[in-house]
Amino acid sequence: MAGRTDARSIFAAVTVLSPALLASALVLLVPRVAHSQDAGSTDIGQEAAAALLQRLDALERRNQQLEQEVSDLQSESGDRWLTQERAAEIRTIVTDVLADADARTSLQSDQMTAGWNDGFFLSSPDGRFALKIGGMLQTRFIWSQIPNSGRTTAFGAPLPGLDSERSRSGFDLGQSELWFTGHAFSPDITFKMRVAASNENSIFLLDQNANFVGGSSSGTMQILDAWVRLAMDDAWSVRAGQFKLPYSRETLIQQQYTFGVARSVIDYHLGLGYSQGVELEYVDPEYRMRVSVNDGAQDYLGGNIFGIAGGQDPMGKPWSYSGNPAFAGRFEWKPIGAWKQFESITSPIGDERGLLFGLGWHWQQQQPYLYPDTDPETSGLDENTWISLTADATYMLGGASLFVSGYFNNINAQTALINTGLGLGSDPTADLGTCYFYGAVVQGGYYFDTDLEGYARFEWGEYDIGNMPTTGPWESLLGDSSPLMLMTIGANWYIDGEDVKWTTDIGYAFDEVDPAWQTLPAGWRLSGRNECVFRTVFQLMF
Repeated sequence: MAGRTDARSIFAAVTVLSPALLASALVLLVPRVAHSQDAGSTDIGQEAAAALLQRLDALERRNQQLEQEVSDLQSESGDRWLTQERAAEIRTIVTDVLADADARTSLQSDQMTAGWNDGFFLSSPDGRFALKIGGMLQTRFIWSQIPNSGRTTAFGAPLPGLDSERSRSGFDLGQSELWFTGHAFSPDITFKMRVAASNENSIFLLDQNANFVGGSSSGTMQILDAWVRLAMDDAWSVRAGQFKLPYSRETLIQQQYTFGVARSVIDYHLGLGYSQGVELEYVDPEYRMRVSVNDGAQDYLGGNIFGIAGGQDPMGKPWSYSGNPAFAGRFEWKPIGAWKQFESITSPIGDERGLLFGLGWHWQQQQPYLYPDTDPETSGLDENTWISLTADATYMLGGASLFVSGYFNNINAQTALINTGLGLGSDPTADLGTCYFYGAVVQGGYYFDTDLEGYARFEWGEYDIGNMPTTGPWESLLGDSSPLMLMTIGANWYIDGEDVKWTTDIGYAFDEVDPAWQTLPAGWRLSGRNECVFRTVFQLMF
């Protein structure tokens, strides 16, 4: 307001004084002109008039200049006053908005948040509860070609109940899963529930009466992971429930993060699967150790035909079916890289280098579960002792990767089981003595582009039965064993990383695929030499 008053005062003063100055000038100059005329000096009168006009012109210009300056001062004063007024109004509005926001936050303090961050999530505002929902869909096509009519008995006849078609092909759902993960009451208490719709011949269901081909069960829904983990500090944690046993790295990597359409045949058979129990874990930037006390591993050493170490399926079975506690553990050393990158077996272009060494072990001594006997502890069967070891190394180069693993199993199989659903004999049990199963896998991948990766895998496996029965089908199925030698070559097209991926590969068997190595979930059937398997799968994760 002071600026406006000053400007107006100056303007008024100039306006009043300008006419007065002009009048004064006229009073002073007119007598001089008259005097000059009275004296008769015309030249002097003309000069005086010219001087008067010049002074009047100068006064006019000066007056205009003063008016312009006063106008400028008035404009600046008005703008400044408007700016101050607007600032005051804006401050009032901001104060009202902040007060309203505080009130709304207070009213919504009990509301949850939701969204998508590498999966759909729900969480409480205080961070005590969180739920993340995800899943995976896999649609596969598999074609299997065997060069003969399948394996035969010692007399040349086809083995009863086994697949003998030269060519089979079709679509199936490799892995269709839903995942529920999160924490409850505290970020230190985490959980996971993983449910899968499996094929009816899933390796997770070792049903002693199930046939290999056909059936009308339309698949099953299975709970795979169901556990709770408590973090005691930054390094130590304990979890309880159903989970993958800490043993082979290839099994511990989730299916969606592997190289090919399916895991290696060797790992299907010699790697452990799921069990129920308790696990203690220690992890720091360089080392990780996991030890588990559990109900024992699933026995897939002899495929769906034999239960070499007992044949019991520990997934979801009641406590009364359990025998002695089993133990498993895994130790890992990571001199290079981050733990997160080893959740997958691939190493995309631009990733940092990583190096990981792992060692796993397992021991269990239990009576076999003889389906459909509901009381296996009173079946009178001898206990089987199963000891296994595995070692592996993973090298990631940021655009290429290499993985090597080896397996050793020693089983004192006093009571081995045969699948009675195949009609292979009236007595499903036998004492096979001390048995050995070996295996090795070498596989690697190379990125030709950021979204195209080629990979190759070679597998070798062998077994030795200590005491081969001479009666029944045992000798026909296990007696004339051949080493398993498979080569698989394929490619991954990462349409949107591993969330949207198309994988295609083709495998070739250099030698026979024995009954112990048959792996229907991976497409491999019983055959002689030169079996060929083509597989392709489209994967969507969300």
